[in-house]
Amino acid sequence: MPMYLLLAAGSIPLGLLATLALLARRRRRQAAGPAGRSVTDELDDLEELRVHASRVAAAAEQAVAAADEVHHRAGRAVQVLDQAGSHYRRVRQQQAQAAEDPLRLVERAALNAYRRGQLSAAELNRIWQHTKATPGPGIGHADEGPAEWDSRLDIARQRYEQAAIEVTDVHKEAQVTTTAARVLAEEAHVAESHLTAAQRSTSTGLAAFFLSE
Repeated sequence: MPMYLLLAAGSIPLGLLATLALLARRRRRQAAGPAGRSVTDELDDLEELRVHASRVAAAAEQAVAAADEVHHRAGRAVQVLDQAGSHYRRVRQQQAQAAEDPLRLVERAALNAYRRGQLSAAELNRIWQHTKATPGPGIGHADEGPAEWDSRLDIARQRYEQAAIEVTDVHKEAQVTTTAARVLAEEAHVAESHLTAAQRSTSTGLAAFFLSE
């Protein structure tokens, strides 16, 4: 899992814990006084903080890029949902109009009678052949009966429902990536501040070290 997702999932950023550990070690060393420290200690602490600040800054940039990409996908998902919704409503309206056609009413009544066992398959086919050979109002395709309209409506509904699920999922992902980008931006600022403070402290500590020699 990308680091920015791990950071967003936890209440305390992992990188911040590393920074706090470094600062705690520096305080312990500084409490020991010049005699308990060495030039190597100072330089090692400073290098670790520098590396950490650089890594957090890079992670923050990656998190921002990831958040931007997810927000772009979210916008596209909403467009797809709108298109699917319009298509579903259009098919449903066309089906309702077609159902009012007397020929379509005959077809649906025949289909229902077949499903109840009151008509044989051969009788149903003869009725449909007769209705399809008779000119209708021109709604949809000439060979579309109730079953075909039901199938078209089911497909349109499924596409709309799938688009709605995609919008929900990508919006959740956008919330996670946005939170991660904000957390990492804050952590990058804190890490840079700690690095600046450590650089000043190291300069002072080195001066004191050489004076004590």
